[in-house]
Amino acid sequence: MVKGLNYSKQETMVSEELLTLGVEHTRWFQLEDKNYDIYIPKYNLLIEYNGDYWHCNPRKYESDYFHKVKNKTAKELWKLDSYKVELSKKHGYNL
Repeated sequence: MVKGLNYSKQETMVSEELLTLGVEHTRWFQLEDKNYDIYIPKYNLLIEYNGDYWHCNPRKYESDYFHKVKNKTAKELWKLDSYKVELSKKHGYNL
C-alpha cells in the first residue's frame, strides 16, 4: 500500500478476490500522470474501478452535475476517464 492512498471498498474486494485466485497484482499503478487501481502483469491488464459517485455514472448523473468534492462537472470527469482509457491503449495496456 502506498502511504496516504485510500482504497475504496470495491477496489479492496477486487484485490482480495485476485489474491484468493492466486493472481499476482499490484495496487495503484502509475502511468504518466495518471493512476490506475490495479495492474496484473501476467495479462498486461490495468483495472480501473469507476464507482458511481466518484465518476458520476452517466446513467445516474446529468452532464452538468457539479461534483462538489472533485470540483468538476460530470462531463469533465467523464473526459478525464476517457483520457485514462486512451492513455492505457497508447501504452499497449489492456484495460
